[in-house]
Amino acid sequence: MCYAATPTQPDVGIWRVLNNTNNTIHISKMTAQPDLNHTVSTVPFDYVGTLKFLVGVSDTRINPGQYQYLAFCSADQEPKGVAIQVPYNNGIGVSGILGFTGSGNFYSRRDPQIAADSNSRVITINP
Repeated sequence: MCYAATPTQPDVGIWRVLNNTNNTIHISKMTAQPDLNHTVSTVPFDYVGTLKFLVGVSDTRINPGQYQYLAFCSADQEPKGVAIQVPYNNGIGVSGILGFTGSGNFYSRRDPQIAADSNSRVITINP
């Protein structure tokens, strides 16, 4: 799938994000190394990002009790720290950043409302 977007970026994983809050969570932006302060708007069913990292989302909103998918491509799988960030916000106080390494693994930013299971590749956002 990533090959169709940019031939130098292989697929490095898919995560499912579950919204356990009572309001819609927005995942409409992403940032990536080297400039983690520059945001790029995500687009459903397409990849966006930088020359090294791409993120694909199944939707930019996650309704309460539902989930959406995040798919990652990476031309640089070496970064051990955060390489890709997906900010989230439900508009009523639950917000943070989903961080991922260059190899597509979840990078804990110690947000207390997040539970991540790397075996099933599910991230749950709790109230």
